[in-house]
Amino acid sequence: MKTVVMAVDESLEKTSGHIDAALRVPFAESLADYAADTASTIGLGDRDYVRNGSPSKPAWKDDEGVHMAVPRYTLLRVARALSEDSTAYVTLRGATTHHAAEVLTAVPRRATGVDLTVPPMLNSHVFGAFDAFATAVRRDLGKERAAEWDRKVFEEATARQSVPPPYAKDPVGHLVASWQQTLREGGLENSADVLEQQNAVMVDIWGKATGLGDKVRDSLHDDALNDTSAARGNALRNLS
Repeated sequence: MKTVVMAVDESLEKTSGHIDAALRVPFAESLADYAADTASTIGLGDRDYVRNGSPSKPAWKDDEGVHMAVPRYTLLRVARALSEDSTAYVTLRGATTHHAAEVLTAVPRRATGVDLTVPPMLNSHVFGAFDAFATAVRRDLGKERAAEWDRKVFEEATARQSVPPPYAKDPVGHLVASWQQTLREGGLENSADVLEQQNAVMVDIWGKATGLGDKVRDSLHDDALNDTSAARGNALRNLS
């Protein structure tokens, strides 16, 4: 996958930043299998991913398996190009949502301090990048085509309607299904705004499910909104 991502990024110089329409969805489906690697690359950054991200570095393997490590700017450009297709964008964001749920549900009960605050912050930086992709796509498509892109994203992201399972039984499934329910209930007209609040919404759902106090939940909610907004701005600057 690293070789493919690097090759696609190189080709973007010749195609004015576009990926062939027929390749976007299958490529996104393959890239979605690397959601943890994507999060570590386009988020706050991980020392191991930075060290192994050089194009000259071979595939990086550790006890957890093979990882895709590429330069952050490379993955930002490739993911942005894929996002022109609404299905590809929903595929990648859906994989990111599932990974973000795994990050939150891995936080130990009764965690405090950085053990509690860092996982939501890491998710914020990833979702902020995906918000930046959406902003860049809308800007380049123009008003009418952007509205159509938003409609397709909303419809595809909310196509699966399921009752959230109990958190105690399926914590990841509970967060993912509850988020999808929130997006669906917000409606198409509010979908862009709700998407930009995704991490804050997921933090709220997670905090309630795990019994966090109101003050702690409010603080995590505000931090999630602020961190996501800052990450969105950072990614947009890198993509400009």
